[in-house]
Amino acid sequence: MAIGRYSASVCAINCVNAALVVFILTHNPVQADYRSQIDMDIDTARSTVASVVRSVVSVRPHAQVTHLFTGEQLVKRLESYRAEAYPDPGSHGAPWTCGYGHTGKDCYPGVRFTKSQATAWFKTDYTKAEADVDLSVTKPLTYYQKIALVSFTYNLGGGNLSRSTLLKDVNAGDYADAAKELKRWVVASGKRCNGLAFRREVESIVFGM
Repeated sequence: MAIGRYSASVCAINCVNAALVVFILTHNPVQADYRSQIDMDIDTARSTVASVVRSVVSVRPHAQVTHLFTGEQLVKRLESYRAEAYPDPGSHGAPWTCGYGHTGKDCYPGVRFTKSQATAWFKTDYTKAEADVDLSVTKPLTYYQKIALVSFTYNLGGGNLSRSTLLKDVNAGDYADAAKELKRWVVASGKRCNGLAFRREVESIVFGM
């Protein structure tokens, strides 16, 4: 996140958002099956990191800040690693998921795989999600906008992205509305899922950084 010569206030907002994401990803592990009950007060987390970050920004308001995490790191953290295939939390069956959120014909009940295989699946799946975003988006994206959309697409697929109001907003340049649209994708099998709500909150924050 290259801050450059932003005003101190803008720099503070961006740094607080970045620190908030790091805080969330560090302190709130997300289970890949999203069955854990996540009780995260976003406003409390924001205020927790805000004072610390603002104090740093006030000293060096024009400092260059490098990217705090990559898209791969973000998605891996949100997916987490599972050493055994597990069922879809909505259907309680297919599609089965392995490793870092991988699905497909090679993922089924009882399948055996190594962490190296899971990492290979992840790289292939991430590259596809990234390609889907590149194919669908017609407007320029910032570094963080893109990895937020890649995370969304990795989770829900390129088809859902291509048919979404989210994509329409992005391609219309309505980035504020796009960030709000991200938060709407929290339903699985007709029910609101806390894990999805948590993930969409993180992606929305990243998108706005």
